[in-house]
Amino acid sequence: MNTPSVSDFQHRERTAQLLWTGGIVGFFAIQAVLWAVALTLTHRDQSHAIIADYDSRALNWDAWQAQLSASNNLGWKADISVPVSADRSKQSELLVSITDTNGELVRDATLSIDMFHCGRAANKEHVQLNPADDGKYVGKFRLDRSGLWQFDVVAQRGSDRFIHSERLSLGDELINRPANRYLDKRRQP
Repeated sequence: MNTPSVSDFQHRERTAQLLWTGGIVGFFAIQAVLWAVALTLTHRDQSHAIIADYDSRALNWDAWQAQLSASNNLGWKADISVPVSADRSKQSELLVSITDTNGELVRDATLSIDMFHCGRAANKEHVQLNPADDGKYVGKFRLDRSGLWQFDVVAQRGSDRFIHSERLSLGDELINRPANRYLDKRRQP
């Protein structure tokens, strides 16, 4: 019989140590690479965003609730609409009407609105609305995707400050593309 020598045992032990150590270090290296890729992808993705001013509202919760309570005490109501128009440009019209407790339109107010698609909170758009002849307020904004949109309206008239938040589902009929581009291309002759 051929008995292995001490140097053979030492060589096998050294090889096993290197393989196991290399395997463990390789496992952690693969994990580090995967985390780096995941962090890079989520950092660049606009759907991973925190709504601006969210933390300051949380820190100043009592003051924010006082503003909302004062706004609710006015009894005003807002109606936000985005009409479908024949204009196929990227700019969509935004109509806001505000009524008081008597159902009368609130005129001579300064209106601004912050809006964003709920899937793209990083792309917040601020629009100053202009009064129209019919008592409504009109503005234009870039509507580039269908889905759920957040609208935050602030109306100021004298010392009265009205705050209104609303989510609207805006469909593909408002955008310059069909609901399913691939199906529509197949249907065309």
